[in-house]
Amino acid sequence: MSAPHGFEDILDEFIIESLELLEQADQGLIELEKRPQDEAVLNQIFRAFHTIKGTASFVGLERTTQLTHRAEDLLNRLRKGEVPVTATVLDVLFAVVDRTRQLIESVRSQRLEEPTIDDVVLMIEVLLDAEVGVVRSSEEAPSEAESASSHSPAASAGRTEEADAPQEAKSSSGGRGPAEVRSGLSEQTIRVDVERLDHLMNLVGELVLSRNQLLELTRALRAELRGHAAVERVVDMLTQLDWITNEIQRAVTRTRMVPVGRIFTRFERMVRDLARELGKPIRFEASGGDTEVDKSVAEVLVDPLVHLIRNAVDHGIEPSEERIRRGKAPEGKIWLRAYQEGNTIVLEVTDDGRGIDPALVRRRAVERGLLSAEAAESLSDAEALQLIFLPGFSTRTEANNLSGRGVGMDVVRTNLAKIGGSVFVHTELGMGTTFTLRLPLTLAIIPGLTVGVYEEYFIIPLASVLEIVRLADHRVEVSNGRRAMVLRDQILPLFWLHELLQVPEGAPPAEEYVVVIAVGEQRFGVVVHTLVGQEEVVVKSIGAVFGQLPGIAGGTIRGNGQIGIILDMPELYRYAQTTAWAA
Repeated sequence: MSAPHGFEDILDEFIIESLELLEQADQGLIELEKRPQDEAVLNQIFRAFHTIKGTASFVGLERTTQLTHRAEDLLNRLRKGEVPVTATVLDVLFAVVDRTRQLIESVRSQRLEEPTIDDVVLMIEVLLDAEVGVVRSSEEAPSEAESASSHSPAASAGRTEEADAPQEAKSSSGGRGPAEVRSGLSEQTIRVDVERLDHLMNLVGELVLSRNQLLELTRALRAELRGHAAVERVVDMLTQLDWITNEIQRAVTRTRMVPVGRIFTRFERMVRDLARELGKPIRFEASGGDTEVDKSVAEVLVDPLVHLIRNAVDHGIEPSEERIRRGKAPEGKIWLRAYQEGNTIVLEVTDDGRGIDPALVRRRAVERGLLSAEAAESLSDAEALQLIFLPGFSTRTEANNLSGRGVGMDVVRTNLAKIGGSVFVHTELGMGTTFTLRLPLTLAIIPGLTVGVYEEYFIIPLASVLEIVRLADHRVEVSNGRRAMVLRDQILPLFWLHELLQVPEGAPPAEEYVVVIAVGEQRFGVVVHTLVGQEEVVVKSIGAVFGQLPGIAGGTIRGNGQIGIILDMPELYRYAQTTAWAA
């Protein structure tokens, strides 16, 4: 029998809401571990499971209903003080959250409840039996909370349908669905499919491209017909259109922004579980969770943060005995911080562990065949620390469940490079390490500086540009095959863009300019032949056409209709360094 009309929408609404409630329960359990006597937190967790149980019963998900029902029994005993809040109890409740999430995810992908729940239910019953003997089920003795809420829509949808209706009736859309039983939902908010927002952003991108072409055309007309009344009127109208386009762009971008705090919550749970597994007391702290970033950036951000935080727990934080010998507190600390700098989002992952030894990094890189001994010795400490991001690098001699395979840090750099981000490391032996991630606010439209070398044009993301100087005003020095210049008493490495990207030579340039670039803490100069100017560019994928070239982030259509290549400056800098090492 096919599902009744509208049931798929009800089920989708249930899935979305339940996953949000599980996130709340997960965070609540972490808070409960810190404050075991906090009744408000315990009640919040209970309500999350109670709501999931009621709506799961309504849509006919029997395993989810049974599991959350037994979790309610345990939580109710905690609320009455009959079962103490212990690490073992919390482990079981975390297992309930994880298994419920697996059940709901399986429903989302296959519309079936695949995972078993027997092992988790057994853990709950063992806890209850250990405290007060065999506990009567909620069907025999309803909990106080269920009795008090028996008139709520969620409870009615759950128990009445479950007790009195056949399976087909459970799937009926005639009752109250999850969208109706949700309490406290503001009428000022709606859920919008991400695909619709993506489509809207694509249309805004096309609008920006058309705006840029109109601006270019108007400049040409104004140069030829200066002072003509009709042209001046077009210029005025285009100025207004330019302002409206910018406002639409900002408004659509804001609709795609999500607070990074949504992904921060999962890391506190992860640190807790890994610390218990390794027997290390570690405290996790996060700040800046209200900092907003484009949804597409947030999705790419998860994997790099997972690897960095796992690395901090496993490699960075020392065992308690070692920390005490070093005069440190036995409990380690990991901080996750987010903030905005202009058009860039900055995230810092800091630990107060043992730090990273550049000498050890050089030695391991040579042992693993990633670098020759001569090349390793020529690196500064800052350059040596960048070796940890090479594929196959690890300071461990043997792999364990968490690290040692040489893939984690490579994943961090690779994933960030896909979205035009960068990562840099600052460390102090015996004191700790900070990984700094810099990411664009959005991936769709970015401000860029258009430059030219011979007959080709490239766009440098403006977030990376510090300043521009004339090369002729400075003296170029050559040392060990590397070129550099002195800029305000600082040595600035120089790279010629046409050499790095193998641009075919043309007529000798009349002038050369140095675009000073900042990538993390590194400063270097890129030599170009012409400066076109600043403009908003719409990032487009260029597929495999330029796949073999380093430092290419994408392409765009410039105002004059020509194609411009958007550069990935962190990747281009790494390629430039590698080329210098090989030389």
